[in-house]
Amino acid sequence: MNLKQAENNLEQLIQDYKLSKKISVAIVKEWILNDEGDSVMDALNRFMKKWSKYFNSINDIDKSNQILNTFQDAWNYFPHNSLNGKSPDQKARDYHKSENPRKKVNVGKMPDVVVGNHKMSWSAYETMLKEMECAQVPFKKWIDWLLPEYLSHLENLYKEKTIEKHFDVAEVYFRRVLHVGFVNFNQIPPDFIQIEFPLWWQTHIMYSSLTENEVLSSLKKLYTYVYETNSDSKELD
Repeated sequence: MNLKQAENNLEQLIQDYKLSKKISVAIVKEWILNDEGDSVMDALNRFMKKWSKYFNSINDIDKSNQILNTFQDAWNYFPHNSLNGKSPDQKARDYHKSENPRKKVNVGKMPDVVVGNHKMSWSAYETMLKEMECAQVPFKKWIDWLLPEYLSHLENLYKEKTIEKHFDVAEVYFRRVLHVGFVNFNQIPPDFIQIEFPLWWQTHIMYSSLTENEVLSSLKKLYTYVYETNSDSKELD
C-alpha cells in the first residue's frame, strides 16, 4: 500500500457508492490534513464520524470492513498538519531509518505474542489457534443452523428494518465470539454479553447507529430465543 493506491481505492469507493456529489478524495484529504482532537485516538474518532454518516445504510459486515479499511488507509497515507505535513506511514518510515543501523535484527524469528496477559512464542500461538478452530467446529455448525431459524423467528414478529437490525446484531455477535475464542454458547460470560460486546460495537461497527443499550436489548432477544427453543441442545453446554 502507498499514497497513490490509497487515493485510487478511496476514489473507487466513492464511485461505487455514487457519493461523488457529497464527498471526494480532496474533501477527505482536507479532513485528514486538518485533523482535530485532544489525542490521536480522539482525532481518528472525529474523522470516522465525518465519513461514516455517508454509509449508514450499509448492513453487510464484509462491505463495512472494506469501507473501514479504505478510510483507515487514507488516514495512514494522507498528510496531517499535526505531523508537519507528513503521513503516519512517512513518520513510521522516518523513525525506522533513524534507528541504529548497526542494531542486529533477527529477521527469521517471529516475535512473541501476548494472549490473556501471558506471553507465548509464535509457534505456540499458531498451535493454540489451530486447536481452538478444531474445538469450535461443533459450535460453528450450531451457529450455522441457528441463524436461519432465528431469522424466520424475527420475520414472524417484526417489520423489515427491525428484522435487519436484530439479525445483524446476532450475526456480528457470533462472529465476534468465535474470533475471541469461545467454543460453546454457555461459555460466554455475562460481562462479555452485557458490557464488552456493546462497547466493542460502538468502536468497530461504524455503519450502525445503535447505542450500547440498543445492542444489549437486541442480544436479550437473541438469548431469549435461544433458551426458549434450544434449551435441550448439547451445544449450549
